Amino acid sequence: MIGVYKRNITILGKSIVVVICKRGNDMPNMKKMIVRYMQTVTIVLILLILIITIISQILSAQKYARETAEATFVQIRQIMRDNENELVALQTEYKQTCLNNAEAIAYMVESNPAVLEDLEALQEIADFMEVDEIHFFDKRGCIFTGTHPEYYGMDMNSGEQIGFFKPMLTDKSLSMVQDITPNTAEERPMQYSARWSETGEFIVQVGMEPVNVLKVTEKNELSYIFSLLRVNTGVSLYAIDKETGEVMGATFSEDVGMDCSELGFDIEEIVSRGEAFHATIKGLNSFCVFTEVDGNLIGRVVPVETLYHNIQINACAVAIYLIIIAVILAIGIGNVYTIFFDFICDLGYPGVFVYTTIMAIITQVVFEICMLVLLNKNETKIVIIAYTYMFGGIIFAFFGNKFFPQIISMGFVKYLILWYLYNYFFCKLKIKY
Repeated sequence: MIGVYKRNITILGKSIVVVICKRGNDMPNMKKMIVRYMQTVTIVLILLILIITIISQILSAQKYARETAEATFVQIRQIMRDNENELVALQTEYKQTCLNNAEAIAYMVESNPAVLEDLEALQEIADFMEVDEIHFFDKRGCIFTGTHPEYYGMDMNSGEQIGFFKPMLTDKSLSMVQDITPNTAEERPMQYSARWSETGEFIVQVGMEPVNVLKVTEKNELSYIFSLLRVNTGVSLYAIDKETGEVMGATFSEDVGMDCSELGFDIEEIVSRGEAFHATIKGLNSFCVFTEVDGNLIGRVVPVETLYHNIQINACAVAIYLIIIAVILAIGIGNVYTIFFDFICDLGYPGVFVYTTIMAIITQVVFEICMLVLLNKNETKIVIIAYTYMFGGIIFAFFGNKFFPQIISMGFVKYLILWYLYNYFFCKLKIKY
C-alpha cells in the first residue's frame, strides 16, 4: 500500500499544503506477493524448459537413429553390390576354367587312350588338373569310365542335373558348362563342364567343387553382411522377406528362418507405418527403421532403453541446474523482484506483462537498428549511443526499475544532445568495430 499524507507548511508567511506519498506497512506483503508470483512463474518455466528439453532430446535421438540406420543401409547396399560383382566375375572365370580343364583332359586321353582303362592314371590326371571328378560318356550318353566307378552305368536320363548335357548327343560342336547344381548321385553341389573329344568318340565331363564360388556366395548372405557391420550394444539388424515374412538374415543367427511375427514384427505395419516406428520386438519396446533392398525389408532395431538412456540423466541435470539458479536468484539477490513493484502498483499484475513487453520492444528495436548501422559500417550514429545508455538499465533490471526512469528523463535527453553536438562538430570521431 502507498500512504498519502498532507501537511501545512508556512514559508515566508504563506501557508502551503504539501502532499507526501509514503509506502506503508503493507510493502512487505506486496513483496511477498511478488515473490510468490515469481516463484510460480519460475516453476512453470522450469517445467516448460524440462518438457522442451526432453522432447528435443527424444527427437534428436530418433533423428540420430534414422541417420545411423540410413548410413548402415548404404553400407549394406554397397557390400551386396561389390559381392555381386565379385561373384559374377568369379563365376565367369570358374566356368572358363572348367571348360579349359575338360579340353586339356580330352587332349591327354586322346594322346594316350590306355588311361581310359586305368583308374589310378585317371585319378592322377584329376589330381594334376586339380579337379574333383572326371567322367567319360559314350555316344549314347552313358558313363563307361572315370575317376568314380560308382557312377559307371549312369546315363543322361538318370536325373535332371545330368540331363542338362543331353543336347550334346545330337550336336557334337557343343561345349557346355552347368551352373552350380547338386549332382545326381550324391546331391553334392558341383559345377560340371563337358565337351566332345576331337575324334567324336566320347564326351569328357569334368566336375569341380566350387569352393571359392560358394565362399563368395556366402559373403552375399545378409547374416554374413550384418556380421561385418559394427553396431552398438543392443542394436540388431534384420532382413525380412517382404512376401513370406521369413527372417532371411539377422544379427543373431538363432533368429534366421523364423517368421517375423514370432519376433514381434508385422509386415503390414512395417509397410504402412513408414520408415521409422516403435514396436515391441522380442519383448522389448524398440525404435525400428526399415527400408527395402532387393525385395527384402532391411531393418535396424534399437531398444528404447538403449536409444533414450541419456535423456533421464540429462533431464535431471537440467532440472538441478535450473533449481540452483532459481534459488540463487531468490535468496542470493534479495531485491531481485523489486523491478516489478512499480509495474504492479500502476496496473496490477497485468502491468508486469505490459511494461515488460514495452521494455522488450524498445530495446529490441534499438538493438536491430544498431546492428543495421554496424553491418553497413556507417558513421557513428546516435542510436548506438542511445543503446549503450539504456543498456545499463537493462542490466540492472534485476535490482530495480531503472530502465524507464533512465530513458524518460532530461538527463537522457541532455546525454543525446551532447553526443549529437560532439559528433556534429568533431565529425572525424568514429567508433571502430
